[in-house]
Formats: sequence, structure tokens, C-alpha cells
Amino acid sequence: MSELAIFELASLLSSRLCHDLVSPVGAVTNGLEVLADEDDADMREMAFRLISESAERAANKLQFARLAYGAAGGPGADIDLGEARKVTTQL
Repeated sequence: MSELAIFELASLLSSRLCHDLVSPVGAVTNGLEVLADEDDADMREMAFRLISESAERAANKLQFARLAYGAAGGPGADIDLGEARKVTTQL
């Protein structure tokens, strides 16, 4: 594979990972803004839920990317299908 092709592949993978993380990370930011400005207990509880669920979604997407893009064990490593199934069902 040429250096240009490797660079293009790395660029595409980085772009995909950023695309997948923008939404949950943005939701965490929104939840933190609500917590900073809100005194209502129900709204604060909703913000905590939003932050928790969004952080979990981001972590799940990172785990999937780790498996899908090969960093889980390096080149030629076997992927545990049970772990792969678990990770994909959490998306």
C-alpha cells in the first residue's frame, strides 16, 4: 500500500471516528450547560441522565472502533466474536 493510500485510509478512519463521537460528546456538553444553569431538581436529574447515557454511547462507539479498526490486538490478531457481538449490540 502506498504512503498516500495509507494517509487516505487514516484520514477516512479519523473522519469516521470523529463523526461518530460528535453527537454524544455534544450531548455531554449540553448536559453540563444545563447543570451549570439549572436549579430545578427534575431538570438536573434529566441532565445527569443525558450526560451518563451520552458518555456511555461515546464509550461504546470507541470500543466498536477499537475492534473494527484493528487496534484491539494488532495486525493478524483474532477477534473474540463474543466480545464483538456484545460491543455491536451496545451501539
